[in-house]
Amino acid sequence: MGDPSMSYVIDAICRIGVEYQGLKEQMREVQRIHQMLVVKAVLKSVPLNLWISTMMKLEFMRVYLYHISVITRYRIPKFTLFRRMPLCWSLLHIRRGHGKE
Repeated sequence: MGDPSMSYVIDAICRIGVEYQGLKEQMREVQRIHQMLVVKAVLKSVPLNLWISTMMKLEFMRVYLYHISVITRYRIPKFTLFRRMPLCWSLLHIRRGHGKE
């Protein structure tokens, strides 16, 4: 009972029904913001802190969804967004002037 990871597992299982729906909605919103950021990054006008905070939020959600799927053995579809992450980071480098003009 004193194992903190076990309480995390129990807590996650208790909230899965409510939170998975909420996460899907959040994910759609973050994907929308992310698409806007990619467009702005190409135009070199997106603030770096906004880009980084969005990337961190995406990574957190990806890890969180993965843990939920492992805990519950519930198949959560992979978001194609995450497979494109290296492209996003390369766009960030272009924005910061490290890539081709």
